[in-house]
Amino acid sequence: MGSRFKSRQIDLQTFLAAAKKDVTDVRAYFEWLNSVYQRSYDHYAMVIAQVNASVDSKQAWLDFVVGVATGISVGALFEATLAAKATQLGVELLSEIGAEMVEAGVGKVVKPAFEKATILESLAPEIKQIASLKKLDELNATVLGAAVPGTFVFTAPIVLAERLSAELRVAEAGGARRMQDMEIREGYLKLMKFDLQSMQMEATLKDSEAKFSAFRADFAAKQVPTDERTEQDIWIPWIAKQNPQLSGFFSVSILLNEAQLRNHFVDIGLARSGSIGGRLNADADKYTTHNRYRPGGGAHGQTVAETAPMQFVEGAKAVEPTLAEYWKGLFLLT
Repeated sequence: MGSRFKSRQIDLQTFLAAAKKDVTDVRAYFEWLNSVYQRSYDHYAMVIAQVNASVDSKQAWLDFVVGVATGISVGALFEATLAAKATQLGVELLSEIGAEMVEAGVGKVVKPAFEKATILESLAPEIKQIASLKKLDELNATVLGAAVPGTFVFTAPIVLAERLSAELRVAEAGGARRMQDMEIREGYLKLMKFDLQSMQMEATLKDSEAKFSAFRADFAAKQVPTDERTEQDIWIPWIAKQNPQLSGFFSVSILLNEAQLRNHFVDIGLARSGSIGGRLNADADKYTTHNRYRPGGGAHGQTVAETAPMQFVEGAKAVEPTLAEYWKGLFLLT
């Protein structure tokens, strides 16, 4: 029994050492993963802020232009200021506004409001960090459950087994005994009971080792995504919730038409400019449309000329369903 106890003690010690290393490795992995996510999220939030700053500027000048068109403000000062601002903002915005005003009729112009970008709360890094803590808590609880009693539970039984063995050898040799027969019997019964309990622990330990080995293999296969992939995954749910087309005049107010967004989507590989491509299979060029067939009711579908915002949203909605499982896997929740 003493030999069995020592063997089981060594097995438990080996398991605890490996499991503690797993906890350390997972903690380091999550620190790395969360740092990548935090950087990508900060970049996402910065672009959102830049877009909103641009929207505020455009809104102020749009209010001014509409005010002039409806007779609220006139004069040489307007002419000079508008010309200077047209150079700063680019003719694009003002020409579109002007064209739509002519189309609507100056007397019928209704001042539009540019849509502003909002950050999705579900994308916050704190949500991801909670997932990290949950897994670490589970691992810590598992390891601590075995580590609190630890290998010391075997110390007293091993000592008792050696003491009884020595006592029996002395008795066989006819030497002076230190224990009475009753003490030896009681000690032996204690060892038998502990042997049975430690045998059950041994079976549980083997099951735990198998599960940790499977976890270790799964964890070893994990790779922290690049900053670019992470930021793409942050943008995709946001894009999927945007409105790709507005009714009425002033299509310029579609948020996804903002140059900062279109250019940024190209920079991080979500789209291309001048041709279909990127992860969203989209063309970020504002003035190019691409015909796509969409199945319709019955035997016929329809071919739709999709603008850049339409392509962004359609591409994001196609990719978004895959993200939850991917990130659950990264946070070791599957």
